[in-house]
Amino acid sequence: MLLIITNSDDVSVDYLIRHLDERNLPFFRFNSDFASDYQINVSIAGNEFGGTIRNNSHEVDFLSVTSVLYRRAIRPVFNGPYRNFRAREFRHAFEGLLLALGERVRWVNPLHETELAERKVLQLRAAQKEGFNVLPSVISNNFQAVESFLSRLGEEAVAKPVSHGLVLENQRAHSVYATLVDSHKGLEREAVELSPVIYQKAVVDKKDVRLTVIGSSIFTVSIEQEAEAQLDWRKESCHCKYLSIQAPVGIEKKCLRLMKRLGLNYGAFDFVIDTKGVWYFLEVNPAGEWAWLDVALGLSMRDAFEQVLYEH
Repeated sequence: MLLIITNSDDVSVDYLIRHLDERNLPFFRFNSDFASDYQINVSIAGNEFGGTIRNNSHEVDFLSVTSVLYRRAIRPVFNGPYRNFRAREFRHAFEGLLLALGERVRWVNPLHETELAERKVLQLRAAQKEGFNVLPSVISNNFQAVESFLSRLGEEAVAKPVSHGLVLENQRAHSVYATLVDSHKGLEREAVELSPVIYQKAVVDKKDVRLTVIGSSIFTVSIEQEAEAQLDWRKESCHCKYLSIQAPVGIEKKCLRLMKRLGLNYGAFDFVIDTKGVWYFLEVNPAGEWAWLDVALGLSMRDAFEQVLYEH
């Protein structure tokens, strides 16, 4: 039995589930934004330990779980009185039950390793250790340090969030994307000191690449922008075309080594390639989106997920 941990607006999981249904493969989906629809039961007696999770139509015994697809962090949403308390208690109980599964199940990806791998500073250091080319960078909210870095750089830099860049304000959500910073223009001290930001050398006339690792399978896609050049192809306004390519063997090996170092079975790598053909590591997302590329190019990514989640 596959247990899927996500939320209700995960289109990649929607896409995967259609494949699982076609193959009659068993799974149970948990949407944390509808946590009130689920009931958890943990039983401890003597040396016996067990647990179940159920919704209105299904119940799953955790002893039957063989794989966990951990797509989204567990952020239970409740309404009414004590909603914050209820959310915290539910999360701790459910995460504890999941963690008790231990190494008996296949994790894509493990909870703890996912949380660690999402730390971009750790990623960049780990990428250095694996021999990736990493762009000169400063992660700081110290005005003098940022100003000094840009002065030494002497050219355009990129400023981008240290985390996922999602901003919630006045019950509305928007994303912060990478932006260009001109090293020859003055910085706004107040903006720099607001929070740590990644300042990184900009690559001119770059080619963007998304390399997705699912178990031992690797899918590499070149992303080209059809409209006027944008810095961050992830913007909704970006009109992109995709081409399946073969990454250099050395890059693939480094990606697999980094996955092992970080304890991941799934990772969405972002690279840029400069005009000399040099690949630069930007980041690896342990919960990055993938379905849109499979739809666009027919890469058989769902088959790779089936293999890693059911054939171990």
